[in-house]
Amino acid sequence: MENQPAGKKIGHLTRDGANVKFYPLPPEFFIDNSDAPQIGISGEKVLYASEEQSLIDACLKVLCAPGDVVVYTSPDWHIHNNPQMEAFGRKLETEEEDHFLPVPHKLRPLLKDAALLCLCSPANPVGAVLKEEQLQEIIAMILDENKRRKAHEKKIYLFFDAMYARTLFRNEVLISYSIFGPIKEYTIYAEAMCRPFSSTAPLHIIWCRGPEEILQKMEIVLSEKGTLLANPADQEYVGHYIRNINKYNSSTYKFQQSLIEAMTLFHVGVYGMKFNGYPVQTLGPSFFGGLYLPLKIAVIGKRTPCDQFLNTAEDISKHLQEKTGIEFFPFSRFGCASTLPWFSLNIGQYNPDEIPSMIKSLQSALEFAKGFGLYSGI
Repeated sequence: MENQPAGKKIGHLTRDGANVKFYPLPPEFFIDNSDAPQIGISGEKVLYASEEQSLIDACLKVLCAPGDVVVYTSPDWHIHNNPQMEAFGRKLETEEEDHFLPVPHKLRPLLKDAALLCLCSPANPVGAVLKEEQLQEIIAMILDENKRRKAHEKKIYLFFDAMYARTLFRNEVLISYSIFGPIKEYTIYAEAMCRPFSSTAPLHIIWCRGPEEILQKMEIVLSEKGTLLANPADQEYVGHYIRNINKYNSSTYKFQQSLIEAMTLFHVGVYGMKFNGYPVQTLGPSFFGGLYLPLKIAVIGKRTPCDQFLNTAEDISKHLQEKTGIEFFPFSRFGCASTLPWFSLNIGQYNPDEIPSMIKSLQSALEFAKGFGLYSGI
């Protein structure tokens, strides 16, 4: 990295995607030209984009007017950090005991008079996955809310971010677009090719399905922004994915297994630290999906050997980056309280062979807090 102090090792500070040095793209994705693809569902409009944030911006611009309300959950990366949320946002702060996922009965009162509900599964940055029964309950809530509204009143729509759906681990089940049948006319369902591997080209391609009249308006917005993926040469990768789904699934499985091994190794290391009295824990080893490992480091209010008070999660992140070279992203950057001691580690950015040394450096950086974990309830 540029500006890196001589002799100091530091982790990759990019939160997004996996490092292709350690998780390389499979060879079948370096392909020859082919026809522009369709997603393979007859009669449905598919909208392509090159950026997640632009797709979300287009959705907000088309579905929301000044004074409208958008319901979203925290922690969340794309929605919370969207500047339009200052005007539109109505936030549900999720809880640790719920794996930071929205609980339907807590969500219900927020939907009244809202124009849009934004959900992400697997969640970013936690990786937790909504169960089908939870989603069915939320779908029923949307149906009830739209039935409650009068004919002249605007209906509530759902933006469902499934961009990490191909990185599900263990026995988690992919939630398909078909589950939204009862509210299909009110659902924008977004997927991505980039997420199962890395967010680097050529796989950084986003697409969404939904009501044709809505997608047509979103297409105009994306075109104005220059992020509409209209070039058939760009779309060829999605076409290759559709036509070679078995190869793709095989490569995804290999990628998943590599990530699971890395996450398991890090989790075991953190568990060992916890057992020895360090105030740390993860949500593993029952990983859900995505590239990120949620990690709790409960040292808020503690003083470091350098006489630095750790009053916020950002203070902890800064201390750990200085001492370990590892970037732990505090959940406060995703909309949570500044004192919530939970962090996101992009495990895909690090060499799996170096995880044992990462654990050692983390333990060294938290040596001052050893013993607090025995009494903190962690």
